[in-house]
Amino acid sequence: TRAADAEAPRFDLVFVDAPYRLADRVGKALDSHLPQLLVVGGRAVVESGARSPLRVESLERLRQRRYGATDVSFYGLAA
Repeated sequence: TRAADAEAPRFDLVFVDAPYRLADRVGKALDSHLPQLLVVGGRAVVESGARSPLRVESLERLRQRRYGATDVSFYGLAA
């Protein structure tokens, strides 16, 4: 319900490290739920496999780095 959503905790920083082989399956759910977990100006750090990186289309990607077979993307929730 909307009342329950309004009372849900929000965070300044969220780390996401989904199993690499499930990135394509969790991407849409993550995309819809992650913005609701962040405060305005909050950040999400998303780790995934570099071969098929996990993308969060509903947030602004601020930075992306690759470390071997790992992709780390930093996202922000704009006002």
